[in-house]
Amino acid sequence: MKKYIYLLLILFISYGCSNNTFTINAETNHDEDLNVFLVKLGESNLPVVVDSTKVFEGKFSFTDSISVPEMHYVVFDKQRENLPVVIEPGIINVKVYKDSLRTSRVLGTKSNDDFTLSKYICSKSTILILPFFI
Repeated sequence: MKKYIYLLLILFISYGCSNNTFTINAETNHDEDLNVFLVKLGESNLPVVVDSTKVFEGKFSFTDSISVPEMHYVVFDKQRENLPVVIEPGIINVKVYKDSLRTSRVLGTKSNDDFTLSKYICSKSTILILPFFI
């Protein structure tokens, strides 16, 4: 009986120590001190600012905890475009190009790697299919 109690205690402790934090490390060629926002869609599909920071020496980062993976967006102050990022536990590395957020790279976790790969494949297949419709 004591073995089962110890086993349950170990399971609870190991479950409580599981790491649910994410870190977004980003490099960009945006201007210094530009505001950067981490945004998600809230109730009624309205954007909600989750966190904000500033570009410093061509870099910025966000760190927080999360319980389930969610889609968030990196938004730069006074820009219309946004960069989709799947927020999940782990380290997410982002390379942001100010002239084209669509070509920016988001890698580091399984979902972001898959999402980036699918965007790449879709862009290439559009180029391959387009000549058939012209």
